[in-house]
Amino acid sequence: MNTAILAGLLVLAGLPCRAAQRLATGDFLNLPVDVRGLGMAEAGLALAEGPGAAATNPAALCAVEAHHAYFTHAFQHSGIGSDFVAYGATLGRHHFGASFFHVGYGTLPGRDDVGNPTGGFWPSDTVYGFNYGTDLYGVDLAGTLKLVESRVQASDETLTFDLGGRYRIGEDWAFGLVGKNINGELKFEGENH
Repeated sequence: MNTAILAGLLVLAGLPCRAAQRLATGDFLNLPVDVRGLGMAEAGLALAEGPGAAATNPAALCAVEAHHAYFTHAFQHSGIGSDFVAYGATLGRHHFGASFFHVGYGTLPGRDDVGNPTGGFWPSDTVYGFNYGTDLYGVDLAGTLKLVESRVQASDETLTFDLGGRYRIGEDWAFGLVGKNINGELKFEGENH
C-alpha cells in the first residue's frame, strides 16, 4: 500500500514540472543528448540508465554498476554541431559522474553599425556537469551541478543544477521525477536572460 501511495505522489509531483523546464534563453540546455533515452520519449525519465541518461534524469547515474563512458556527436543544419561526453563510476552505494556538452554554431559574419564586414565570430555553448547519486530506502536520488558557458560575441557563465529521483516497482515499472536547470541566469551586455 505504501509503495502505491509513493508511486502516485511521484507521478502527481512530476506532472506540472514538465512545462516548467523550458527556458526563455539557454534553450540549448533542453537539447536531447542521450539517444537511448530519446528513443524512449518521456519514459526515458524513469527507464533510461547510465551516465548519458543522467542528462535527462540525474538518478539514471545510479544504474552504473562499475564504470561506464558515453559519447555522442550530432550534425545539425547550417554548420551547427554538438558533442556530449559522460563518464560514471560507482563506489559502493555512491555514484559519481562527469559530463561535457558543447554546441558550436559555425562561423557567423560580423558587421559594424553601418553593415561593413568586421570578420567572423564563432558562437558556442558549453556545459560542464558533475554528478553525485545514491539510493535511499530503494529510491535512486541524484543531482548534477552544471557550469554553463555561453558565448556569442560577448560571453557569460552561470551555475545551475538538476535534481532527479527514480523509484522502481519490480522489473517492469519505474517512476521518475526531475527538476532541470534550477537557478542561474545568463547576462549579455546588461540583459538578464
